[in-house]
Amino acid sequence: MRKILSLFIQGYTFYLLRKSEDRAFNYLNKIDHKFYTPKIYEIYGNLLIRRGDLDLGENILKEGIEKYKKSKGIYRVLSQIFLRKGEVDKAIEIIKLAKENNKETYWYNLVLGDLFYYEKKDLDNALKEFIEYYHKYF
Repeated sequence: MRKILSLFIQGYTFYLLRKSEDRAFNYLNKIDHKFYTPKIYEIYGNLLIRRGDLDLGENILKEGIEKYKKSKGIYRVLSQIFLRKGEVDKAIEIIKLAKENNKETYWYNLVLGDLFYYEKKDLDNALKEFIEYYHKYF
């Protein structure tokens, strides 16, 4: 029953997003987190980023990762929060954790490569990630 309710809440959130981000945000603020799906965490995190509430977004998304270790989108949004806060090393660590928990997801190597290259100016680690990606998928 809880899963059905969670999926309803997710669908209704998408409906509200098409109408107004404010309506979706206000709705999610009222919903008990036990009903959040991975996608709801992702949506709520993005809404918090747009509102500039990065600390709350970080806390919410960390909660989501604890519940849904295999959820790809939650890690991505949390890494964006860390980047906006200027915490590049934390962004890298969260993507490394995502890569560890989602070994079948190829794009974590690409994201890490980009973070190392563009944010850290670390060509060696960037190339390591791009080469690992190449060897895994080609």
